[in-house]
Amino acid sequence: MKGQLNLFEPKFIKDIDCTVDTPVTRGNKNKPIYGTGKRIKPRTPGRRETKHMEEIYLEELLPLEEYDLIVVLISGGKDSIATYFKLRELGVPKSKIEFWHHDIDGGNPERHMDWRCTQSYMKALADAEGIPLRLSWRKGGFFGELYRIGASKPIEWVDPETGEIMSAKETPQQAACRKIEESNVENKEELLKEYGCRMKFPAKSGNLMTRWCSPYLKIDVAGTVLRNLEEVKENSKV
Repeated sequence: MKGQLNLFEPKFIKDIDCTVDTPVTRGNKNKPIYGTGKRIKPRTPGRRETKHMEEIYLEELLPLEEYDLIVVLISGGKDSIATYFKLRELGVPKSKIEFWHHDIDGGNPERHMDWRCTQSYMKALADAEGIPLRLSWRKGGFFGELYRIGASKPIEWVDPETGEIMSAKETPQQAACRKIEESNVENKEELLKEYGCRMKFPAKSGNLMTRWCSPYLKIDVAGTVLRNLEEVKENSKV
């Protein structure tokens, strides 16, 4: 073998050669725990170095059966898809699971930061597994945030049952910028800059202020949708 193939062990099986009948020879086989009252603890503790991380830190998860809805933030990549199948192997019924996919292009049909096949692939996967798929995005998508002058645009999502596009309530900053954009003032750009200005590509970094695509196009989108869903009641666990 030559090149990168030398990194793999001789008995390594390529993805393209795997089927449903391929035996599992690595790791430990999952045992169903849904309905047993067992709590899940991570093998590796989470990060706690900032005040925000400390506030959201969890030592363990509740027993899976206590959650009303389990949201899988799914990109179409191997990690998020493996997360879904892990839940199924642990015994979580499909009725408790929902796929959330963030369209980083913001529904823009002309600009494609993401792979063009991603949307169709996600819909096909959701249909094949019988799992509701909720699409969500920040208006304007990646390029809208990249060239942003003013506040970031609001969040929108599609109801998986009705197909209706829902919008989160505008923040005061977003409302102020919208009024400026709709006005005829001459110093429009200067007024918008008072609410923020991006004009910079994200950089590869562990700092989410530098790698802004993750928080602004994914993390904040998920959090906003979660806070605005009508079905997420006060006593629901998601």
